[in-house]
Amino acid sequence: EPGETWTTSVRIYDSLGQGHVIDVVFRNRQSPPDGTGPAGAVASYEWAAYENGVLVSDFTSTGNSRLYFGSDGRLLTDAGAGVSASQTLRLTPSSGASQMTVSLNFGNLTSLATGTQVQVTNQNGFPPGSLSGFSIDALGTVTGIFTNGLTRTLGQLALALFPNPAGMERIGGNLQRDTDNS
Repeated sequence: EPGETWTTSVRIYDSLGQGHVIDVVFRNRQSPPDGTGPAGAVASYEWAAYENGVLVSDFTSTGNSRLYFGSDGRLLTDAGAGVSASQTLRLTPSSGASQMTVSLNFGNLTSLATGTQVQVTNQNGFPPGSLSGFSIDALGTVTGIFTNGLTRTLGQLALALFPNPAGMERIGGNLQRDTDNS
């Protein structure tokens, strides 16, 4: 309904790994105000992002815009009018971390006559993690497994194939050296 609001939340992480919960609030403006927006717009929504109740960014921030929808419920964009599915938040964390620029992609939003189902589908930040294990594949790639769910390549072991591995010379422990026979 016009004037109705709803909120969805996303957890983001700063450069120090500190989590921040950002609440994105949408407000249904129904008709585009004063005929603004791209051609064919029949509905518009304002949005604002908050951290702990403090406004971080909104549709009036530089480079951002209202969200406009056409009669088929799809999000409308108009680069010439500065209307985009991609919106930006700039957050200065109180943790001492560097200022963050967070991109919000509203490109999959629709405006349909149904209950609200806005939710975050992905984000690319993680909390700090410690190495909890590793694996080495057949190509010698060493992959670290971390407590925060991430896996990262840690290094590469040099591997060699010998036509006759039985011709290698044992030099102690699990070490061998190549020979003319190998």
